[in-house]
Amino acid sequence: MVENTVISTHDLSIASPFEQIQPYALNISQFSHLPGDVLLNIAEFLDLRSLITLRTVSRLLYLTLPNKTVFNKIYLTNNVSPIQFDKLLIFLESIKATQFIRQVTFYEMTITHESLISVLTRCENLRHISVYGGKNVKLRKITKSLVKWQQENSNDSPKLEHFKSLVLTRCVGGPRRNYPAQKVNQDLQILKKHIIKLAECDDLSCELCTKRCDHCGIQYQFWDYYWITCSWCKKRNFCGVCVYNVSQNNVNARNGYFRMSMCQMFGMPCF
Repeated sequence: MVENTVISTHDLSIASPFEQIQPYALNISQFSHLPGDVLLNIAEFLDLRSLITLRTVSRLLYLTLPNKTVFNKIYLTNNVSPIQFDKLLIFLESIKATQFIRQVTFYEMTITHESLISVLTRCENLRHISVYGGKNVKLRKITKSLVKWQQENSNDSPKLEHFKSLVLTRCVGGPRRNYPAQKVNQDLQILKKHIIKLAECDDLSCELCTKRCDHCGIQYQFWDYYWITCSWCKKRNFCGVCVYNVSQNNVNARNGYFRMSMCQMFGMPCF
């Protein structure tokens, strides 16, 4: 029979990569009667920081949540700083847990491309990375590294044999700049183009994630042809493919480029 004992996180000696975690009380008897699959189901809803802390509460939880299960899918939120994330990777390497990582999700976390490259380098069995809202990530740095690793024959380069996708929100990397976008497009021609996928962030006012071409309806992509906003109304956006086609097929639009608004070139009323 299990006694109703209360354990505080300050009473435990199991090491955690995070510091200054607020103590809390947990009734162990309630968890001892839960089946293991229920505990695993609960763990799926926790971010990595909460999950590692939960494992330090009792031996029962530590044994029920083994490395192979806990670190299969890693979910990180903005309560983890970049410095803590670097310490976390070192901690996971020290316990040889990086081999179990299959999927990493960064949600609204101040992540940089250096951290993403570090994940790709350390996690040999990684399959998926998702970044939601990481505007400090430079996409060109990532594609350049992926191409370099693919072309190198060195044993020091990560093989990434199982890697399938890198999901990024459309606002990752900030506004599009011509030269980096062209380089990213060239890198994608060498890589499997579908390896990078785009999604939308939760910010309904995010300009890049909500941008669509007002002519063809295609959503914004960092590596696309140039995008043009109507200089008169400042409201409608047009992708480079549509602008090129209308300038080639419409003589009036081609000759009157500087006298007509972009909306008028497409036969739309300008606000």
